[in-house]
Amino acid sequence: MKKTLLAVCLMVLGLTAQTEAKGLLDGGSTHVKVGLNMMNVSGDWAENTSNNIGYKVDFGFNSPISNIFYWGADVNLGSRGYKNEIEINSNNRSEFTLFSHNIGLTPHIGLNFNVIPSLSIDLNVGPFISFDYYGKYKEDVTVLGTTKNILDKAISDIDDYNRMDYGFNVGIGVWYNQFGIQFSYQKGFNDIIKDVDATSNNMTISLGYRF
Repeated sequence: MKKTLLAVCLMVLGLTAQTEAKGLLDGGSTHVKVGLNMMNVSGDWAENTSNNIGYKVDFGFNSPISNIFYWGADVNLGSRGYKNEIEINSNNRSEFTLFSHNIGLTPHIGLNFNVIPSLSIDLNVGPFISFDYYGKYKEDVTVLGTTKNILDKAISDIDDYNRMDYGFNVGIGVWYNQFGIQFSYQKGFNDIIKDVDATSNNMTISLGYRF
């Protein structure tokens, strides 16, 4: 099953590369974006979780539909997870973290309009699909100021862990000529653990460059 999911992801990435080439021929543009990812989960199980810091790298294209509307797709390398800390006092606490690395695809439609000739506002929305290819769950305990790791487990060893995620992504960015900054929110719909009410939430701030 894992090999099948990976094969599907690779096939989708190949189709995206072909589409990107066509987008360039049709007068589109390519871009790269690199950002920090604030990772968390939501749901009944996730009541006491907090943000964990991750990353996101996007390689993509946009192809114009009209003067201001466009469509496109991004190939994503990123992360998802969470942090949960139980503190008894300043010297005694337990910390549980999940950090998974993934590869994904985000097709989108968008609106880009100029405020002035060199400055534009960009809005985009679309679905996403991603696959966690590696990750770890860790438990650390601090007693009298000394921290010790008591569990370090790969996601491949976690029963009923869902490597596949899907949902929607929305972003807003400001571009000055070829350089931009974007804020985006990604909401997953698939429970991280089967039958456990906890789905991924990612907020990202990225710096971008258009070619």
